[in-house]
Amino acid sequence: MKAGGVEESAGNPFSDVLKKEQQDGTKFEVKNILPTHGTCPSPKQFNVMGRTYEISYYWICEFALSIRGLIIALAAVAAGFIIFSARKD
Repeated sequence: MKAGGVEESAGNPFSDVLKKEQQDGTKFEVKNILPTHGTCPSPKQFNVMGRTYEISYYWICEFALSIRGLIIALAAVAAGFIIFSARKD
């Protein structure tokens, strides 16, 4: 089978389950529990001696987006240490 294609036939054991509607009429949907990005705050504007200045959060948002995976990985490792560490008395 070519990469990226999953036939909805007998070859796919989950095709029947994914097509069925629940008794209340809802269908199966894939939800992304960790969204890929949020919204960056709008730039702040202020006046100093009659001139208008603007502070943009664009670079801070881009930096946060770039280290997002690292933060999630570190949190997972820390959670593993908390859960599986041996208690020493």
